Amino acid sequence: MSTHDQAFHALRKWREFARPVEDLNASIEAELNTRHSLCISGYEILYFLAAQRGKTPLTEVCKHIDRSQPRVSRLISQLEERGMVDRYRADSDGRAYQLAITRKGRRTLHASAATILDILRTSHQDWPHFPPIHVNQDQVVST
Repeated sequence: MSTHDQAFHALRKWREFARPVEDLNASIEAELNTRHSLCISGYEILYFLAAQRGKTPLTEVCKHIDRSQPRVSRLISQLEERGMVDRYRADSDGRAYQLAITRKGRRTLHASAATILDILRTSHQDWPHFPPIHVNQDQVVST
């Protein structure tokens, strides 16, 4: 078997493995968008901010969710427009921003968590390699 054939067959096997993950990710993105006007990265931002006490520097959010600052800034602007996040100028540096999740953001986070868990529970039936999800709904997110 040639190197090209080996690579083709290896890639085919990889795609067989990766496709369900890509499909699952697309399902989560679509449902979060439809039900909550949110994307996965937006959910990650809300989750991180909900775990913080008070205001959080934008740079910390970027580090935590592993996205570029321009991408996070765009997402923050969208979340702010929707009333899920408040943005403040940092006291120590007028160029920097600090962020805080709002009550609406916490409600959205809680509802989004339930949506994600529902999708993941359902996906276990379609893709048995994915470990089952067992979570008490009351413990998903504290609001």
